[in-house]
Amino acid sequence: MLRICLAFLILCISVLYCSGNSNFDYRRPIKVKIDCCESVSKARIKEIATFKRQSAADKCVEAVIFHTKNNGSFCSDPKAKWVRRTIRKMENKGTLVPKGGKKGGRKGGNNQKKKTSNKTNPTMTP
Repeated sequence: MLRICLAFLILCISVLYCSGNSNFDYRRPIKVKIDCCESVSKARIKEIATFKRQSAADKCVEAVIFHTKNNGSFCSDPKAKWVRRTIRKMENKGTLVPKGGKKGGRKGGNNQKKKTSNKTNPTMTP
């Protein structure tokens, strides 16, 4: 009888321990981060590796996001002459980033940080 009580006690402690360490909280919505350009720069960027286009939506503006060889990301004005020329050259080489491509880094020609907004709480990330 003592073994059964001890086994039941260990089982109860295990269940309580496992339920207390759960990483899921079903009462709160899941936070989704959205990376986008909220402003653009006309400054020229060197050592561009790839690029992608961003459409305007909510706080995001229409932009061309250039990814540099040193993993920086810059938000550029798609109407700037140098941007259109660079895109044309890169499209001929086939260096367009596929949808869902690499994100993050810096934006603009003035070394500002790229903003990462959260549906519930806007934040800044490096």
